[in-house]
Order: sequence, then C-alpha cells, then structure tokens
Amino acid sequence: MANQLDPSDTVQGLHRAARRLNVDDEEWLVYELPAAIVDRRSTPSLVFESYQAIRRVRSYPPDWRTLSDQALLALSWTV
Repeated sequence: MANQLDPSDTVQGLHRAARRLNVDDEEWLVYELPAAIVDRRSTPSLVFESYQAIRRVRSYPPDWRTLSDQALLALSWTV
C-alpha cells in the first residue's frame, strides 16, 4: 500500500532510534520527527521526550547526534 507508514516512523520505531540522555536522574529520549502531511512548515522536528514533558525544536543542526549531552539539553530550550 502506498499510504503505509515506514515502520521507523512509528512511535516505537522513533523511540528505538532515539538518543537517550539522563538529566538529574530523569531519562530523556531525543529523536527526529518527520514533518506531518498537515504541517504547513513541512520540516522535521527534534523531539525531547521524558516521562513528565515533551519539547519540540524546529530549528536544529543536522549533526545534532554529535552534540554533547549538555549542548543537546541546551538546544531543547531554544525557541
């Protein structure tokens, strides 16, 4: 089927491929979320997800996976 999602685009697939950070004894998953069809910006987002919060960053460097944990955490607070 042409409209089927790539398995890596599912939440479970994104979580499996996520980078994990441990900040103050709280685990954060960091992963790229592809642009949604209904998203007028048509750009992917970098998602920071913990048990208590989710942050979404739309402008981030392509080499985000190489950033230190501290730099990546700082990026999560950018607008």
